[in-house]
Amino acid sequence: MAKNIIVSYLGRHGAGAEYSFEMTRGLLAHGCNVYVIISAQVDNLELWKVLPVKKLFLIPTSNHYQDLISATWQFLFKYIGEIKSYFKNIKVDVLYAPMGHPWILVMRYLVFRDAKFVFTCHDPIVHPNEPLLPVLGQRCAIWMADSVVILSKIFFNYMVEHYKKKRENIVVIPHGAFSHYDDVNYVNMEATFPIAKYNFLFFGRITKYKGIEMLAEAYRKLALERNDISLRVIGSGDISEYKEALASCPNTVVENRFVGDNEVCKYFSMPNTITVISYTSASQSGVIPIAMRANSLLIVTNNEGLLEQTLDGQLALISDISMISLYMQMKNAVENFDDHKTMIRKAQDYINSLSWDNLAKILLDHINKAIA
Repeated sequence: MAKNIIVSYLGRHGAGAEYSFEMTRGLLAHGCNVYVIISAQVDNLELWKVLPVKKLFLIPTSNHYQDLISATWQFLFKYIGEIKSYFKNIKVDVLYAPMGHPWILVMRYLVFRDAKFVFTCHDPIVHPNEPLLPVLGQRCAIWMADSVVILSKIFFNYMVEHYKKKRENIVVIPHGAFSHYDDVNYVNMEATFPIAKYNFLFFGRITKYKGIEMLAEAYRKLALERNDISLRVIGSGDISEYKEALASCPNTVVENRFVGDNEVCKYFSMPNTITVISYTSASQSGVIPIAMRANSLLIVTNNEGLLEQTLDGQLALISDISMISLYMQMKNAVENFDDHKTMIRKAQDYINSLSWDNLAKILLDHINKAIA
């Protein structure tokens, strides 16, 4: 008998919306009865609307902390009642949260107490300087969850020891590549960017642990030796701390803004793109699958989760978390680019094997065991 699964994602922007959509589509491919509760302001709403789900609930969500109280009040006293009424005569097997949100915990407690709660923990070890509210929310979600999905097996024992979860209640599901990015149109990069022979790319949200200052310093050192390279730093977030360092980097373009789904491909489409994951702390990166799928050579720092994503250096060049080591691997990338094409092909083959149907099947098999 097909499982009744509620997928709830109440964020608005970024990779979480795509990840939730892809896993939902995978569950549908396996014949599940899927009900979706998402933000009415989610970026990829039009994609959700065409999925053959049983019901799509659109919940207005807050984009700012100052609006959070009024939005939460409306959620509690209007939408919780509507959700409870709709599911009054439907036996829900699983409440699945592909990413966390405090309101999902409220629904779990007020509406779906009898369902199994499956929570995806993207960062078992929280990033430095992470705001307190999301950290506490994640701890509560892990504590309340019947099962926890993690994206890297390297953190399996950490979940057992730190969060006291039973081994049978943890499942490892690697991060796949977002297929939607292959379908959208993108602008020709040549009109916007100077195309060098080798093009380094930092892509994603700008935060302290991403190592941008280290990347800028390593790039500047390499640029003293070569005039056939460029650097692009693309993403939203506070870049003020790095403006001066990036301004001194030759042939560099910075776009400090949110990047829509229909633009992602263009940043990986330039010839000889080398994607640099210069993180000083990380459990995994959603940029890695995008780069692999786009045939971009990868340089990643020696963080355990990133190593696992790249099969311990088989699919990427590995740098220590230091400017000199990063510089050496960037130099290696351009001096031996043709020699690394075999690695690029292996990375694409690997990420293509992680289809969302296959990843959803791992989740579904775990669910079937959990509620057997």
